[in-house]
Amino acid sequence: AGRPAPAPLAPASRPAPAEITAAVIQRVIGGGGRAFRACYERELLDQPALAVRLVLAFTIAPDGSVTGARVESGAGNARLESCLLRALERLAFPPPSDGQPVTVSFPFQFQPAR
Repeated sequence: AGRPAPAPLAPASRPAPAEITAAVIQRVIGGGGRAFRACYERELLDQPALAVRLVLAFTIAPDGSVTGARVESGAGNARLESCLLRALERLAFPPPSDGQPVTVSFPFQFQPAR
């Protein structure tokens, strides 16, 4: 007369451990590109000629999560920077194969389509 117990949830799939190379960082950040572009495009609504160069710094934690994200060299647009940091913090990198955190500085450049 009772309901069957719900099936246990499968663990979230995490990427396999990997050496964190520039190519791995580029691939993961590139995979989140739509979120970064959406941040920029929201700012274009108010500033149609906005061109931006900035560097975001962050740490890839031993579990592959992003921690300590911050603006290393800014664009002077706090709303855009905040949005980009939130998008960056949602990324999941492969856990570093040596189990140690990896510090990264990554440049971003946006310009309006011509």
